[in-house]
Amino acid sequence: MNANQMNLDLPGAPEEKSYPGANGVKLPYWEQDGKIIRIALSDKLILPVTNQKGGHIYTNVPDYGRLEFRGKNAKIIFLSHAAALSRSLELSESIAGHGQSIIRDAAEQGELLRAAETRSVEMEAEIARLRDELAAAKRQTPRVAEQQPIDFGGGFVLVLRPDLIRAVKNLGGDQVTMAQAFNIALILGQLLYLVTKGCGKVMADGLRYIYGTYAEFRERYFFFLSHRTIERTFVGAESLGLLTSKQPEGRFSRRKYYAPSEPAILAASGKMATSFRQNGGLQEAAKMAPSFVQENKNAADVGDAAQLDVKRAQLCALTATTTDWREVVEKLKPHFPSHDVAFQMRRYRKWRNDRQLPLTAPTFVDWMLRADPPLSPPKHRPPAPPIAIEHKEEIDPEKHARFLKDLEDHKAREAAKHAKAPQPE
Repeated sequence: MNANQMNLDLPGAPEEKSYPGANGVKLPYWEQDGKIIRIALSDKLILPVTNQKGGHIYTNVPDYGRLEFRGKNAKIIFLSHAAALSRSLELSESIAGHGQSIIRDAAEQGELLRAAETRSVEMEAEIARLRDELAAAKRQTPRVAEQQPIDFGGGFVLVLRPDLIRAVKNLGGDQVTMAQAFNIALILGQLLYLVTKGCGKVMADGLRYIYGTYAEFRERYFFFLSHRTIERTFVGAESLGLLTSKQPEGRFSRRKYYAPSEPAILAASGKMATSFRQNGGLQEAAKMAPSFVQENKNAADVGDAAQLDVKRAQLCALTATTTDWREVVEKLKPHFPSHDVAFQMRRYRKWRNDRQLPLTAPTFVDWMLRADPPLSPPKHRPPAPPIAIEHKEEIDPEKHARFLKDLEDHKAREAAKHAKAPQPE
């Protein structure tokens, strides 16, 4: 038996008790001779209590201050407030522990986020590496299924034909400069030469295509031209209808397949130039509409395009003998009955003047051919006939008479009420 147990067994030793406070809080305390000598606010906080004369009880609580009460019921009140203080300390410790838990969770989440960001960067680097490997693998993939009969790796043949330059210039007209016609004829002649030598690949439409990216064309054939110039030249040749292009490998490869179109083959053979010399109006119409040749890509549109070309040539020849704009309008009115030619002339002149472009009769013909026909005015509709009343409401004579009688009685009552009311003096 230890000293504490011996003290508890002695007469007058402190007796441990428990005070039931609010919210089920039990406050342990010790009494000796009917007086409180200690209270346990928590497992680690046991405070001594001082009892003075007159029922004065107090104790000093760390970080709180002095807890004291006087009077007849000072003991009960002291224990009640001490129990409430014990509960508040318990809650404070719980909140502090929860705050520490939140801080730990935030730190762990921060570490996980940083690890995820690091992993994301590694994944992006891995994706970039895989893309580079895929692009390298595609570049190493054989481009054609058939053998190339000629190797242009060391010394290549560069084809330049002056007659083709003139044909391209005549086809483009004022919209194509001589330098642009030179570049288009250079690329077109080279592609025609490669096709005649059996290079490239035959596609499903039966045409032989020469393929490559702009960078590959520049490295192999046109190293003296810039990358941007080669790109503009290919686009210009396509807009003139001299090249047909496909991209069977998808846009990701950036490689296109080019085949000279029928107008390009005719221009290279000299037949297009001969037809131009035989028909000056047709040549003028081709100058004003270079995009017409592009329609020949679709064989079903060749007939409509040819009719449009002939109509342009006829209109250009018709307006070639005019002396002023009023005469141009008068000569074009019969050919555009659904248009307001004078109004279109005003729009055309304003549009060209705003952009500081020259005013010519062929360009106005081209303007009229592209103009949308005006909308027809809405049809006048006669007003709708008034709605006839099919059924006339029938009035019950008895109900009507009863209503009139009730109305007269109501008026009489109102008049009597006003008569009894005192008049102001």
